[in-house]
Amino acid sequence: MRWIPLAVLLAGCAPHHLDGPVRPTVSWDFAARPTYGEVRVLPVVADVQSPVLVRETFLGAGLPGFRLASRAQRTRELAAVPSAVGLALPGAVHGELGRACDGHFRVGAFPSGGRDRILAALRGRINLEDALSDLARHIGGDASLFVWVDRLVGSPLSMEAFPGDIVRTEIGPVVVDHADEPYRVTARVGMALVASDGEVVLRYRDAFEAVLSRRSDPSRVGRELARALAREVAPVWPCDPRLAEAEPENLL
Repeated sequence: MRWIPLAVLLAGCAPHHLDGPVRPTVSWDFAARPTYGEVRVLPVVADVQSPVLVRETFLGAGLPGFRLASRAQRTRELAAVPSAVGLALPGAVHGELGRACDGHFRVGAFPSGGRDRILAALRGRINLEDALSDLARHIGGDASLFVWVDRLVGSPLSMEAFPGDIVRTEIGPVVVDHADEPYRVTARVGMALVASDGEVVLRYRDAFEAVLSRRSDPSRVGRELARALAREVAPVWPCDPRLAEAEPENLL
């Protein structure tokens, strides 16, 4: 496990007073509380605009029919990315943690109106942590894993360069191909691990990038985005056995 600055850990363990704005002021929160057993995974909540077909070219002229068809395909695939991220995240987290954590993931379901509460929280209408806590108390298991995507942008790489040029992306160099029309995808993904008693053990959100193409369909893009998120949360995932030793009942 990578070392984490002490100030970060102390900040995450401190009590939270949210009398101000309902939107979280930071993109992360961490409580040094061990979480084992059954983790119920909720369906991903996507609060994003519907993808729009891009008809322009790098030079501003109209698109030939074959390119328009490729872009229409990428636009449809882009809409499937949030669900793919949600499906891939449990496996990505398990792959990062390995034997370090003995918890296991199970499919969970929102109680009536639960998804709408998360949407309202993402839009700043209610407090996010309160919504997560209330829902986790009714979902069951030992903890709940919430996943959401609140920003999704896709743009053709052919809008950035000429055919045959190489464009740099966060996953590596990609060749601009008019027949394929690969898309640069940027998604802001959030997750929260919440104990069954309502304590938010881990909350994190960040933006990640992938490339959608003929060789990289929505499922693969979802896995890449999920792995990127899992790599960032794994160092603070509360499964270190020393955390259990520090629990009050074990100090008596």
